[in-house]
Parts: sequence; C-alpha cells; structure tokens
Amino acid sequence: MGIKENEEQEKEFQKLKDRIKRVEENKARLRAENEELKKEVAKYKKQMEKGLSKAEKEKENCKM
Repeated sequence: MGIKENEEQEKEFQKLKDRIKRVEENKARLRAENEELKKEVAKYKKQMEKGLSKAEKEKENCKM
C-alpha cells in the first residue's frame, strides 16, 4: 500500500509542478502585455496633453 500512496503523491506533485509552470508562463505573458499597454497609454497620454495644450491656446486666442 505504501507504493500506491507514493505513486499518488508523485502524481499530485507533478500536477502541482505543471500548475506552477503554467502560472509562471502566464505571469511572464502578463508582464510583457502590461509593458506594451504602458507604452500605448503613454502614447495616448502624450496625444491628449498635446490636444489640451492646443485647445488652451485656442481658448486664450479667442479671449483676446
């Protein structure tokens, strides 16, 4: 009976190792995806700030 218990523990251990591997792969993928999204956000933020600056200048010109 000890051998059967050992085999079951080995199976469970392998399942846990596989799960850890998948989690680590997902973590790496999500980090890369997050970096890409940060770049995209920075790009849109820059465009938004440029647009706001332009709108503020136009607003000032209208007041004069």
